[in-house]
Amino acid sequence: MLVAAWCYAGVMRYSDGGGLTAAERARREQVRLAAAGQIEAGASDREVAKRFRVTRMSANRWRRALAGGGRAALMSKGPGGGSCRRQIDAEYAPVTH
Repeated sequence: MLVAAWCYAGVMRYSDGGGLTAAERARREQVRLAAAGQIEAGASDREVAKRFRVTRMSANRWRRALAGGGRAALMSKGPGGGSCRRQIDAEYAPVTH
């Protein structure tokens, strides 16, 4: 499989229709929750990172989220990306000549 420069692990990352599916978000959420169990058991960021094959920065981010908001803070927030901010009404309608 040829992976283009704008892809990461075969998944498009930008707003052009790519991103994670609901199943992929759920899988990542399960990883974060499993990591929370390790963190609560006293594992270091380095141990969590090695066990779940993530960076220590991600492990530390999960640790801080867990400390600040509990397991709910590690739950998926849904699909990324912003909502459309363009206002559609007569004021912005195309001008006809």
